[in-house]
Amino acid sequence: MFIADIGGTRSRFALASQPGDIGDIVESPTGTKPLIATIEDALTALGTSASAHAAAFAVAGAVQDGCADLTNAGWSFDAAEIAAMMRFQRVTVINDFQSIAAALPLLGTDGTTKIGGGKLDIAAPMLVLGPGTGLGVAVSVMTEGGGRMELAGEGGHVTLAGRTGEEDAILLRMRTLYPHVSAERILSGPGLEVMHNVRTGEELSAAAIAAAAIAGEPTALSSVHVFTDFLATVASDAALTLGAKGGVYLAGGVLTGLGSAFEGKRFHKRFCDKGRFSDYLAALPVYRVTHPQPGLLGLSAGA
Repeated sequence: MFIADIGGTRSRFALASQPGDIGDIVESPTGTKPLIATIEDALTALGTSASAHAAAFAVAGAVQDGCADLTNAGWSFDAAEIAAMMRFQRVTVINDFQSIAAALPLLGTDGTTKIGGGKLDIAAPMLVLGPGTGLGVAVSVMTEGGGRMELAGEGGHVTLAGRTGEEDAILLRMRTLYPHVSAERILSGPGLEVMHNVRTGEELSAAAIAAAAIAGEPTALSSVHVFTDFLATVASDAALTLGAKGGVYLAGGVLTGLGSAFEGKRFHKRFCDKGRFSDYLAALPVYRVTHPQPGLLGLSAGA
């Protein structure tokens, strides 16, 4: 199977012969060439042709009936159209976090680091969320036949709520910038930049904020702490809604970039701070996804 993880800035392509088996990976910028030309280049680099494979694409955006638009890149995905143009045996298009949700049962201990909580219930919902270009959210649930099904929504667009005076002040100022301050207005790479600017007046890229925070610069580190606390609140809200006893998994390129500046203990303390349901949340296992390509891993589950 030809598999493709299409991010907001980078796209990754590979071949998978069976679940969990990912071959060589070809990486290219998203949107610098037309979509079909990019797929053709990846097939050539992988030494194969479309007619030899089914194909699965994970796209960083909403998917409806096999179609998705990556507006910033100028790419549009239509499963039927891609299959006809490229002569793939069949084509599937899913949300990128839906593919990461499919990877959760395949990750094992090598692909995760435990942040806190107790034992997971393998029959219960598994929640994954993470900040990247936006905030992705998806869930894996068990079916009657004992398999699993992945569901993706638009959880990154829930209304963001504050828990402290500082957070309320940040949200108040951000409401002057946006008619609706959704979770991903802060919990994303662009959101981190805006939130840091609102707090400090500094205009820094997410990468620069992360580098400064890792180096221990107090202002940047404080912004990362605020980011971490907001993320923990959104994660705990989703975990309560879904009853995520199968585990809460944190993914996304922003967390990778934050490195040691993202403090698991701080996240978990805020995650569990939910009054009467603090004990409930404290029992849920929480993991950080460390596998380098969870999107491709999840797509390989369909091989």
